[in-house]
Amino acid sequence: MAVVVGAGKQSGTGRRATVIAKGNVTGTRGLTCMSDIIKTQRSLALKATHNPTHKFDHLYRLICQEEWIHKALSLVLSNKGARTAGIDGATRATYDSPEAYIGLIREIQQELREKRFRPVPVRRVQIPKANGKMRPLGIATIKDRVVQMLIKMVLEPIWESDFLNCSNGFRPGRKTMDCIAALDSYINNREPSLLGH
Repeated sequence: MAVVVGAGKQSGTGRRATVIAKGNVTGTRGLTCMSDIIKTQRSLALKATHNPTHKFDHLYRLICQEEWIHKALSLVLSNKGARTAGIDGATRATYDSPEAYIGLIREIQQELREKRFRPVPVRRVQIPKANGKMRPLGIATIKDRVVQMLIKMVLEPIWESDFLNCSNGFRPGRKTMDCIAALDSYINNREPSLLGH
């Protein structure tokens, strides 16, 4: 089922409609808008890499774009945590219908454009730790998680350019085992005399 959400950019053949079919945003010629997001992210990363002193501006307009909000919502809802509700009680199931899904996109877009968006308090729960104690956990609403994801989508390509290739903490596609593998390789390929033996 496809739903026309709004008009897109002006093109030589008339106005292009943006269509959202659950999980897919499509523009002219069947090309997904995801490629536009990736192009923008790559452009931000290249600018940050080649000009480290560049002052980025006009980033807010990106998080107000329908395609970006749709992608952020898609990423949030595909996460396992989307089954857990914030203080508003909304979960992934709340946005199963196209009407609810599109309604949330429009609501976020309008609040961001009008600069009225305000995050709500997180729902505080206690989860058990391996040692038997409890750990507090704050669960944001789906709506707040979408806005957080939008900000991540814009800022991550810029910040990534500042990291060294050997930096692995809390980075996309990196994990603790990458550090351990690098250290293992480094230690095992060194001369014994250099290690103080």
